[in-house]
Amino acid sequence: MNPVAALATLAIAALTGLVVHLRARRYGADERGDPETAGNLRRLQRVGVVAGWLVGTAVGLGFDTPTTGTALVAGVAPWLGAAAAGAVGTGLALAVPAVLAALAARLGALPLQRTVERLTPTYGEVLRFELERATASVVGLSLAALVVAVVPDGWPRIGAAVALGAGATLGTPAWLVLTHRARRPTGAETAAVAAALPDSVSLLVVEGGPAGLSAVAAGVAPGPRYVFVDATLFALLGDAEVRAVVAHEVGHHRHGHVAARYALLVGAVVPLLAVAEFAPSLLVPVLPVVAVYGLGALVAVRRMELTADDHALANGGAALADSLETLLGLGYLRAAAGGPARLLAVHPPLIDRIERARSTDGQTGQ
Repeated sequence: MNPVAALATLAIAALTGLVVHLRARRYGADERGDPETAGNLRRLQRVGVVAGWLVGTAVGLGFDTPTTGTALVAGVAPWLGAAAAGAVGTGLALAVPAVLAALAARLGALPLQRTVERLTPTYGEVLRFELERATASVVGLSLAALVVAVVPDGWPRIGAAVALGAGATLGTPAWLVLTHRARRPTGAETAAVAAALPDSVSLLVVEGGPAGLSAVAAGVAPGPRYVFVDATLFALLGDAEVRAVVAHEVGHHRHGHVAARYALLVGAVVPLLAVAEFAPSLLVPVLPVVAVYGLGALVAVRRMELTADDHALANGGAALADSLETLLGLGYLRAAAGGPARLLAVHPPLIDRIERARSTDGQTGQ
């Protein structure tokens, strides 16, 4: 790799971390409560990652890093062929700035975040966590690019892309275990949520490093199905509230939402791939149709969240609203953006969900 390009990429990452750190210190100096500061920190990290990645990628493209990456891959694995080496090399050239930006933003915000979010990871733990997650992500994307590159054009390539997506959906639990250091629950944690967890769904607890999630459902039938929960929730929420969070995720499994979300994605991706393969001149006219479909798919996804809420209400009552309010107050969840941005949200507005939960629980209690 061009030494100047390498130094420029590292400099951009360092600058990203510095800007995030200085901005985080300003948040800490504000006379505002921890919940607002926690939300600001999370938003700051996201902005830092995106900005650092865009600038780093632009600089890399200016130094033609995709060509360098392709040559590197071809030298390490000459048996891949030109097309596969190009796909993997280009993917690496785009991924490296993202990895560095994510690491820099996380480390830059860490001093204040450890205080605000009541977390105690060290710099070494965060560095190891982010590198493990980045390595797993880069390897996975490189393998996906490799498979698509070596598969023949046309329907075989489209089928390979769909199969990769299905494999990613099935493999999400393993990916989360690897990238989020999930562990089996302790006896106390198991006892706290046992009433909401059926035998067909297993609980795993995210421990060590920034989880990036409060809870998530992963895995599809007939394979293993899991609910991943941030270990911090057991310290911040009461047993009934944690149970409601788990019941919400179990609701996603009960109603087949994990597979349904993948099916919605396939409905958008396959037509685009087909047009790109067989009629590329029609790609631009087709994009508005896919955009409309995407907005409809987001409506369906938001409806899934309400259905999962209903399952939690049936198993936890008012504790669901209590848990959402607590997580909102601590900055773990954010109120949805207003205006047109709400059309792109994957969750209904949090305040609406809380009010709906209160109302529904009141009706069932009459």
